[in-house]
Amino acid sequence: MKIGIVILNYLNWKDTVDCVETIFNQSKKDLEIVIVDNHSQNESISELSKLYEDISNITILENSENMGFAKGNNAGIKYCKENLGLYNVFVCNNDVLFEDTTFFSKLTELNFDNDIGAIGTTIIGADGKNQNPVKLKINTYTLIKHLIEPILNEIGLKKLTVFMHQVAQFIKKKTQKKAPLSEYSSTVSKNDEEYFLHGAAIYFTEAYLKKADGFYPETFLYYEENILGIVFEKMNLKMLYIEDLKMNHKEDQSMALSFSNISKAKKRLLRRSIMIAIKVRFYSIGQIKKKFKDTKYKFKLINN
Repeated sequence: MKIGIVILNYLNWKDTVDCVETIFNQSKKDLEIVIVDNHSQNESISELSKLYEDISNITILENSENMGFAKGNNAGIKYCKENLGLYNVFVCNNDVLFEDTTFFSKLTELNFDNDIGAIGTTIIGADGKNQNPVKLKINTYTLIKHLIEPILNEIGLKKLTVFMHQVAQFIKKKTQKKAPLSEYSSTVSKNDEEYFLHGAAIYFTEAYLKKADGFYPETFLYYEENILGIVFEKMNLKMLYIEDLKMNHKEDQSMALSFSNISKAKKRLLRRSIMIAIKVRFYSIGQIKKKFKDTKYKFKLINN
């Protein structure tokens, strides 16, 4: 089975080259690589073009502007679907390395149920820790907590956040009923734990890409995986984590939920993404699909 591989590049084209080289070494050869440059204001396009202009299974796209993580990747997914006829697409950061030369052969030979919309594997970061799966809840309470608590902490009201958490836990214990597994239809694991997949590398299957174009397109940066988990839940699709398949990621564990070490600009982006997640939590499936359908992508084809 032929699959598409979408690699998002922004500025650091050398990482992209390292990633592509490990794909060239794969035992599976029927792979279509789509490199999406997110309007880098450096030599990325010229360097990548020189390297790959004559390689038939590599397509280079240049977005008309920096669309951010979600839309940047989605541009490549749409190209795979509409121009290559591929609805099984592996999306990865440009700083991942596939040191297992049989990675894609094993991935495409997996047998899984028809309701599996995405597959993730072990991702070893620079700190030696596995980044997958992400075991965070995506219910309304957790989303609001992620939005409000850092703000209260920043303005010196940390004691209030502790009190609010204690009150919420007390109410939860008094009112909670054991939820049936069907409520967590977007997640599956060995112990029926609730999780979603890390956005550094996700294999989207036809079951999902027939309905949507990848990541929810309203965010610019941060929280894409959390929102994807909500979208899957509403579409009654599952995410599957495969521990035995492994890749390497040059970055450490994501600090997206830690406000202490990021700039004010990034804090604003994260808060905006969490607000979008809360909005999506209350959206209908129809509203979500309409957002995907109405989102436009402008890019130009650099080669092929």
